[in-house]
Parts: sequence; C-alpha cells; structure tokens
Amino acid sequence: MNLDRRTTLQVVALLVLAVPHPRLSAADKAVNGCNGGRSFSAEPSGAKGIPGENLDAIVKICAAVALPPNFRLQVINNKDVIAYAKIDNTDRYIVYNSNLHRELSDNFTTRWRSISVLAHEIGHHLCGHSLDSTGSRPTRELEADHFAGFILGSLGASEEDSLAAYSGHPQSGDATHPPGGERSSALTAGWKKANEKIRSNIERINLVTHNKQSDGTYARVVVEFVNAGGKWTEYQHGRKFAAFEEKFRRNGEIFLFDGSRSIPMWLRIETLGRGQFAEGSWNQGGSSTPPTAWIPLDPIRWR
Repeated sequence: MNLDRRTTLQVVALLVLAVPHPRLSAADKAVNGCNGGRSFSAEPSGAKGIPGENLDAIVKICAAVALPPNFRLQVINNKDVIAYAKIDNTDRYIVYNSNLHRELSDNFTTRWRSISVLAHEIGHHLCGHSLDSTGSRPTRELEADHFAGFILGSLGASEEDSLAAYSGHPQSGDATHPPGGERSSALTAGWKKANEKIRSNIERINLVTHNKQSDGTYARVVVEFVNAGGKWTEYQHGRKFAAFEEKFRRNGEIFLFDGSRSIPMWLRIETLGRGQFAEGSWNQGGSSTPPTAWIPLDPIRWR
C-alpha cells in the first residue's frame, strides 16, 4: 500500500494520540448495527485491550480524511456479529467481532475487507447516524458505503479490491439495508471520488485571517491556499494574492517559502487538529533554513 506524502505525515502525527480503553455499560446490552447487510441485537461478552495494529487501522482511516482518531474500540466474541457503531454517553465506539480483530492484527495492508468494515462504521459516526435511535436505514447505509469506498480509494485499494471487499452483502434489500448492488454502486462512487482527488494532484487548504484596513480596523477574510505539484498560490476574495514554494512537511505542518519578495518570507500552515480551518504563521528568513520563531498570520487570534 502506498500512501501519499500528506497522508503519511498525518498518520505519523496521529499515531501519538492515545485511544482510551473501552468500558462496558448498561447501554451495551442491546445495540442495533450492521451484520452482513442485516440488523441484529448483540450481547457483548466483554472488552479487552486493543493491539497497536488495530489502532493503526483506525488512525489510517481517519488520517485519510484529516480527522483525529477519537474512537474507542471494543472486541466481542459473537460470530453472528460483524461490527457496529454506537455512542455510550459521549464516547464513540466501533464494536467488532474477534474474527475481524484477528484479520486486522494479522496484516493491515492487505485486509481490505476488514478496512471496509471499520470505514463503514466510522462513516456512520461521521455522518451523524449514531446520534439518534433511528437505527439502520437504506439511505444511511448507502452513505456509510460511499464513505467506505472513499477510504479504500484513498488508502490505495484498487476498484476490484474494493468491490471484492463488499461482495458478501445480500443482493436482496429490506427495510434497514439496501440491496447489494446498490451498496456496491455507492462504494464505487466513493472510490472514484477518492481517485479523482488523487489524479488531480490539487490540494486546497483554507484558513481565516484578518487584514488591516486603512482606517485601522481589521476585516476578516477566508484565505485559500491551492497546491499544484508543490507550487502554492494564495487566494483572497477569489483573486491571486501571493505564490509560495513548498519546502517540506513535518507532523501536520506545511512549510512554504516566497523568495520573490525584497525580504524573503516563510509561511507555516498547521493542519492537524484544526477542524475545517488551518492556522498559519510567518517570519522572514533565508531559503535554506526555516525560522525558529513564528508570528501568527492572523493579527486577531479568532480561535
């Protein structure tokens, strides 16, 4: 499996985040979830420590969409259960059976079926499906399938591998789950979306800053940085504002340099853990070595 440079750096940075040990509660006693395309109720047989390989799978999935892996994992010994997503108080859980647990521990890089299952359940959480008591519905399942396809494509699975990972779903649908053909179509659409993003070689990052006006006040502006092959362009109000060359990346930070100015300038963009908007900082310096001190790009720290 080959990850692009951005995803690899995000994975390295996110690996330092700890995932808390799961706990059982009364809310665990009966949970509706996904089981090969059907609903079920499961009685967990207990929680146990999760090995690093399984945490690594969650980290890689979340890194593909630039999100922190703030999920708890729980293994259950029930062969009739594949996996499901749930919320216990404010904790988001991915609960999965011991067979899937062993597949992930054996070899993450080739276990696309296992990854598709985890990605599907994470998709339920991220799409807000676990926030109410509605349970499984066809449209919700398709949305989670689409997310799983996007993750598989982002992590390097071929279209054939992705479809093979989903081949076990029943072809007939019901009130809670769509037919297998629809699910494969949703998965394929997500996979294609990821691959279009990869092929375009275009990266977009937004941040919020304030520009000082002639009257001394500050006007807020949403800035867009667009990367095409390591050449970054800054846009404000839809117009080109500046151009930068990418020097390197480190732990979720992107270091850019503009040597065309009378005094050369470095720009650092921080992306990890920043939600939808990044944060920026700058300073002057030569092209060979970045500054050791940084000035906030935004004169008004809005966070």
